[in-house]
Amino acid sequence: MAMAQEAGALDVLIGLLHSCEGDEIQDAIAQLQNFSNATEDQYREVMMEAGLLSRLVPYLEAGPASSSGAFRLAVCVVQLLSSSGNSAQRTAVLSSGAVESIIRWSSRAWWYDSDTTERCFLVIGQYSAAISQSVGVIQSLVRMLEEGETA
Repeated sequence: MAMAQEAGALDVLIGLLHSCEGDEIQDAIAQLQNFSNATEDQYREVMMEAGLLSRLVPYLEAGPASSSGAFRLAVCVVQLLSSSGNSAQRTAVLSSGAVESIIRWSSRAWWYDSDTTERCFLVIGQYSAAISQSVGVIQSLVRMLEEGETA
């Protein structure tokens, strides 16, 4: 990661993130996953300061039907930021609207793929104490699973 950062890879990816539209953004988001999961907070700080979350939230709000790849990758980056980030980074994720968007989609009977669904559950669980909606969503999801309901 350090060599990639020194070579300017993170800056290039962030530039792509801000200049891409539609499905093109998937490539930039896919590469940013690696920086999201890094052991060093500095890479996540650079991404947060560059407005990563403000670019991801519209894809989360639009949901899996509009751009399934971008939605899946955005969920992945948010989940990695939530689990690997420091307290300030997790707070930024919470205040960005990303978690609420994931909750809205997770409260519906949709199943994109098992990995994305699992990551949604992990994000909701990470913030369940901070968002009262989480409890109802988790209960609904458990009921749906018990009834074998899928979309």
